[in-house]
Amino acid sequence: MSATQRTTLEGSRLVLVPLEKRHLSKRVEYINDPAVQATLNFDYPTSLAKTEAWFSKNVLAANRVDFALESKSGDVIGFGGYVNVDRVVKKAELYIFIGKDYWSGGYGREAYKIITNYGFIELGLNRVYGYQLGNNHKANNSVKKIGWSVEGFLKDDIYSHGELKGRSVVAILRDEWAANGVYDEVLSKQACNRMVNVLLACAGRRHYLASYFNQALGQTGRVVGTDMDLSSPALQACDAAHKLPGVFSENYLDALKEVVIKEKVDMVFSLNDLEIGLLAENRDQFERETGATVYVPPVETYQICSDKWHTYQFARELGIDTPETFISIDKALRALKLGEVRFPLIVKPRWGSASIGLFVVESEDDLEATFQACKNAVAKSALASLGTENAVIIQEVIVGSEFGVDVLYGKNEKFIGFSVKRKTCMRAGETDKSVTVSPDPFSAIVEKLVSVLPHRGNMDCDFFERDGRFYLLELNPRFGGGYPFTHMAGANHVQMLIDDYQGRELIPYSYQLGKAFAKFDTLVEVSV
Repeated sequence: MSATQRTTLEGSRLVLVPLEKRHLSKRVEYINDPAVQATLNFDYPTSLAKTEAWFSKNVLAANRVDFALESKSGDVIGFGGYVNVDRVVKKAELYIFIGKDYWSGGYGREAYKIITNYGFIELGLNRVYGYQLGNNHKANNSVKKIGWSVEGFLKDDIYSHGELKGRSVVAILRDEWAANGVYDEVLSKQACNRMVNVLLACAGRRHYLASYFNQALGQTGRVVGTDMDLSSPALQACDAAHKLPGVFSENYLDALKEVVIKEKVDMVFSLNDLEIGLLAENRDQFERETGATVYVPPVETYQICSDKWHTYQFARELGIDTPETFISIDKALRALKLGEVRFPLIVKPRWGSASIGLFVVESEDDLEATFQACKNAVAKSALASLGTENAVIIQEVIVGSEFGVDVLYGKNEKFIGFSVKRKTCMRAGETDKSVTVSPDPFSAIVEKLVSVLPHRGNMDCDFFERDGRFYLLELNPRFGGGYPFTHMAGANHVQMLIDDYQGRELIPYSYQLGKAFAKFDTLVEVSV
């Protein structure tokens, strides 16, 4: 459970899987067993309805991780994980409880070792601690055998089973764990020292994305950011920040390579449309010279995504509905005369980015002047580097609901999964409010896209619905402004990309439906 937990853990006897709704009836059974309950502080007795409500409330909680403990034959023998995860102090409270039929056989000892490893490796903790109800010498001795210490006894520390009770505090620190060979039985020490460093290039305002990567990496990696301005909000959430020249500066790629090599970066993500093109054209050479994996698309995919005229042609050839689009005023006027489209129309740059030169046209009288105004806007912007001939398109306006589709690809350009949200409010060209919806209506469209459009990382797709048909508007081969809505609904693309990079098995892609979220503004302190 929790938005950042995507891992299934395996030992010699046990498999620990993320807690799901199917496990809850067994959880209730164990909690209500008097023999098990005597060792716990949980509300007693409990019910399935109460436990399902608890699950719904906590499934995305950032301060806990919950597993079901399964035997190799698939029986649910217990539960465990972490609560009170403190990512600042880097500590968390470990808990485990096991059905009484499984109290012998070494299950508890193995579960302790697996979950302890998870805390230090995946969560990046420095201290793992727990509580033993009462002065339980047997339990204390059990954890001592795997390197834990009894730090003390807290008298009358908790109200449990109708009375005040004391409890022992047990704990293990990161350096104690790393030096204890007993944990090698379930996980190689090499994995404990494996670091993954991530670079967010042209990080800009995406503070949340840097935070997501930091949460996923814990102390097992670092987040590095680059930008033209060291006061960019995203850089404040990075472990290291570097100022670079503009994307089209002559020495930009060399400067970026220097950062990648210096910071020992493993995974490179770009958040800038123009930089993505530069990296796509130089991806193979960049990777050979730095050893990093660059999460940008092949050149052919980039051209389809960045050039809105090519996006239109691509969708038409693939049999995907898309707004009627014109490369000249004459063709747009002809379509208007034939009744194929009607006002209003959108006039925008062919290589659109950040809503530069975007105009809404309501009449023929305004069309030519607006077309020229858009050309002038392109000529004065960074988009001019992509060309000024046939640089403007005219597009039909689709009136209807707007949807954002986040499609995830792995490092080998393999499709992983996708999520869908209906946008309920937009602000400054980005999703401000949305609600997650079923992916089913988009399955056939996404299947067509991924079959011919290779990529690495996140693909941000925009659709409009009209009369029950979905019209493809844009393809953006990067994390878009709507990604947090996907992340908060449980489709943690950040964690999945890291797991995929490290060769871990990914659990089936899923997210919660009907989850509504809204963005809000906040402040971060920056350098001056």
